[in-house]
Amino acid sequence: VFLGIALGIGRLDYAERASSRALDPYAGEHVTIVGIIADEPDEREQTTRLTVDIESVNDVRSDGAILATVESYPRRAYGERLSLEGRLKEPVAFETDVGRIFDYPSYLRAKGITHEMFLPTVTELGGDGSNPLFSALFTLKSAFLARINSLIPEPQAALLGGLVVGAKQSLGSDLLDQFRRVGIVHIVVLSGYNMMIVARFLTWLFSVQRRKTITFIGSAIGVVAFALLVGFSATVVRAALMALLVIVAHATGRTYEAGRALFLAGFLMLLQNPLILLNDLSFQLSFIATLGLIYASPYLERYFVWVPKRFAAREIVTATISTQLLVLPLLLYHSGVLSLAALPANLLVLPVVSVVMLLGFLAGMLAFLSPLLALPFSALAWVLLTYIPRDGRLINQT
Repeated sequence: VFLGIALGIGRLDYAERASSRALDPYAGEHVTIVGIIADEPDEREQTTRLTVDIESVNDVRSDGAILATVESYPRRAYGERLSLEGRLKEPVAFETDVGRIFDYPSYLRAKGITHEMFLPTVTELGGDGSNPLFSALFTLKSAFLARINSLIPEPQAALLGGLVVGAKQSLGSDLLDQFRRVGIVHIVVLSGYNMMIVARFLTWLFSVQRRKTITFIGSAIGVVAFALLVGFSATVVRAALMALLVIVAHATGRTYEAGRALFLAGFLMLLQNPLILLNDLSFQLSFIATLGLIYASPYLERYFVWVPKRFAAREIVTATISTQLLVLPLLLYHSGVLSLAALPANLLVLPVVSVVMLLGFLAGMLAFLSPLLALPFSALAWVLLTYIPRDGRLINQT
């Protein structure tokens, strides 16, 4: 135990020392930065946030990464090479609505970002610094969302994009806040629930071949590609690692022990980036919620034998209560919000999530062939997508 603690301290210390501080001398100055958009742009209602890997500062070669907040138009894409002219500043901690101080600099540093720029003058430069695989996946994602938007009106199309590929920005802050208040925001932030649905679907799809090797390789590649497609957030990485372990266990005939899989996934993530342990709230919530799902849910189930198993009602009740109980202290500390509507909202929404995901996926893929083929699936998806937000608003008002 002491050796493990010592190695953990050493790894964390190394990570903090290894983080680039090359931009520190330029903090507060008006600079010209040349860099490449290193991730999919985070499009908000009024602005777009870009993670930019630095090539040079004032024509001097440098390294590191910054968060640049730019205007929404023209739209930016992963891999673009840009020149950003503006004031470079260090992020500062700020007070939240509940009076807590949010350590924003540490949060960004856990993502490899040390500085930021707000509304710089942007000039497009020649060249493409994108990874071909990432670029292809992001192009596919954009084309898929375009097909969805052509079949289904807003806000249902935005909700479907959040469910299937985690594209939640276009939902708007009002609807996202509504989902947070009633405790169902996890359906559009690509939680382990969504990832497990994808893993099970891929395993079923490739198992038609009746060859374990094809099932294993196809399912594993599908899970990794999906994780890359939706963005490597801490929640997605943890869920993808656990899904891969499920696939490995299925392929090798070994027993899958969810608790061990969770701790192995957490260990691998912290080995790669120990800064997320204290500075990434999504990792903390995801890990604790999954812990509750694995260990507390089976214990609570004995007290809910009166809840029918039909439509997975008992499973949803125990899963919701167990995860809410374990994450409650952390949520109250950071947000000060206690959602009394989480249980009824999840009971009414979760049974239709997997159906909506399947219908939406089929509609989007068939739309590449013919919108007419996709129409029946998109119409059914629209009905269920209309039900989800209306259900959330009704519960919140009650």
